[in-house]
Amino acid sequence: MPSRKAILIAIAAVLPVWAAAAVAPKKILVLPFSALGRADEKARVMDVLTTDLARMGYEVALPELAEPLLEELRIRYLDSMSKGSVNQLLQDTGAGALITGSYWLGKAELAPEVAIMARLVGPDGELWWAGVKAMTSDDTKGAFGAGHKKTLEALAPSVSHALLDSLPNPGDRVPVKGLSRPGGGGHARSATAAGRAQGQQTLALLPLQNFTEDRSAAKIIESLLLLRLGAHHVSARPVEPAELRRALVDEKLPPFRVLGPDEMKKVAAKVGATLVLQGAVYNFGNTADLAGQISPEVVVSLSLFDVTSGKVVWHGMHGRTGKSYEGWLGMGRVRTLVGVADATLSELLSTLPSD
Repeated sequence: MPSRKAILIAIAAVLPVWAAAAVAPKKILVLPFSALGRADEKARVMDVLTTDLARMGYEVALPELAEPLLEELRIRYLDSMSKGSVNQLLQDTGAGALITGSYWLGKAELAPEVAIMARLVGPDGELWWAGVKAMTSDDTKGAFGAGHKKTLEALAPSVSHALLDSLPNPGDRVPVKGLSRPGGGGHARSATAAGRAQGQQTLALLPLQNFTEDRSAAKIIESLLLLRLGAHHVSARPVEPAELRRALVDEKLPPFRVLGPDEMKKVAAKVGATLVLQGAVYNFGNTADLAGQISPEVVVSLSLFDVTSGKVVWHGMHGRTGKSYEGWLGMGRVRTLVGVADATLSELLSTLPSD
């Protein structure tokens, strides 16, 4: 049996880690989400999200409080920002963290679809939680059509409820486990905390090329990639898109084309990255099989460039349809386009080298 002294030493070793654990604050700042795809004010996604957060017990600081500072800092994109900007926003609004993200309104399998991607960001840009949830109106259909949400406006609350189900309540410790199954709401590992423990590298995700007819396809895939990278490759912390955009502007490089090795090295040096990930989206939409059945389909390719060696250390291309996951009697089929995209990326990233 261990001595009393040994037990006290063991407890003392654990206490600093426990004390440093992040706790969800009472007050949070909700920034306007980026609307991807077609805009539809009737969906009222932001109103639904803020209402759900208030029901959870959060004191919600609305975007209007941050507008003067956002203008002063000339922050154009609200889905990502530097840690300095995050700290200033939190200080000015008195919030302990902010929620940022994007949503997509569209049609999958010819049914209305709502997808929401969100991140809870603490001081210094620390990622505390992230989630993604997508649903079509058919997902809400019960026996004999009961509970069927046929419109985007009716569907949005169901998506918001499901997404925020994994968000910690005020005062709870921030979770650090990985994202849940593709297509569902879930937790994202705190990349910064994980990196301190593992001496992680830093990864810059370049804007993806878009070869689809959907103008928002690349942006949606990029948003999902940022959520998924920490779950699959915790030794590489993604650079915030805001920092990367600034580096591309400083180096006078166009954002939507493949960069050469020398250009990638310049960008990487600017943001302190050791790895660069770039790629393309080849398909993002509905497709019909030989029997005429409609199903969402996504095809993506990615390449990982090591700045130190100057070589491509990994390349992958992967495509899936909603029917790819269909089992007996149609069970398991993914009906949402964003859900198929998330599952495709999850499988593709699982082939990344572990170190």
